[in-house]
Amino acid sequence: MTENRQPKSTNVRVPIALRALGRSLRILNVVAPSLAARVAARLFLTPRRIQSPPSEATSRQLATRESRRVASLNIVIRSWGEGPAVLLLHGWEGRGTQLGAIAESLTAEGYRVIAPDFPAHGDSPGRRTNLLEFAAIVAALIDEEQPVAIVAHSFGSAATTVALRDTPFDGRLVYISPPEHFGYFTETFGQMLGISNDLAKRMERTIERSFGVDWSQLRGAALAPQMTAPLLVIHDEDDFDVPARFGRILAAAWPDSTLMLTRTLGHRRILRDPAAIAAAIDFIGSGSRDQIAASR
Repeated sequence: MTENRQPKSTNVRVPIALRALGRSLRILNVVAPSLAARVAARLFLTPRRIQSPPSEATSRQLATRESRRVASLNIVIRSWGEGPAVLLLHGWEGRGTQLGAIAESLTAEGYRVIAPDFPAHGDSPGRRTNLLEFAAIVAALIDEEQPVAIVAHSFGSAATTVALRDTPFDGRLVYISPPEHFGYFTETFGQMLGISNDLAKRMERTIERSFGVDWSQLRGAALAPQMTAPLLVIHDEDDFDVPARFGRILAAAWPDSTLMLTRTLGHRRILRDPAAIAAAIDFIGSGSRDQIAASR
């Protein structure tokens, strides 16, 4: 693993606390603990649908939009440009156009960029979703589109790693602000709601039982050693949503990885940072220049 650092200066976005829901859960937990865990699990799997801001208007207008059934799930997919395919994958409570600055740079370099809105996100239908649905869509799109690269943000990175357990992929990966284990999310979700650690753990076990998975087996560090695709991890030292230590852990466990650390960009501004985008483009280009030339 090699490591590069890039200093930057901007602000950090802090998550919004959901204290009212937390108070209701604390009361419910006293009289019906099992029900409280199930309700908390449903809340955990229900992303907030955040509207696309005006800054994403150009990306939305320039994209080709289609509704498609992928992995037995109905989703909206946007695409830009022509050439070798690159998948652009958003994170939890994100949307494809959130990565519009990256899409514009990739299309300018001769790629076709394909960005799904995962279920219950962006313009795709649904109210709840989960890691396994994300991963199933990633695996199906790899099979259908044969991308030369995948650029994934946050939760989309975790879904990509899970998808690659059983899905052949010989391209390049760029993970921006990747998580490494999911217990962190249940812990921070519990803190946001102000519920007890015990209830948060029972919520986690409820989710594991409902999907028949052990989250410890889906940790990035556990899956990384079997991965063969070259990986660039870009993570900000001041990311309060997904701490940079997770990027370090993942990159250290991945056989062929490069770690780029930025500063004061936080979890979302990094998606528009010119230095981060340039690093991603250069990393992808080093593995696909011949394919771009052949497509022109």
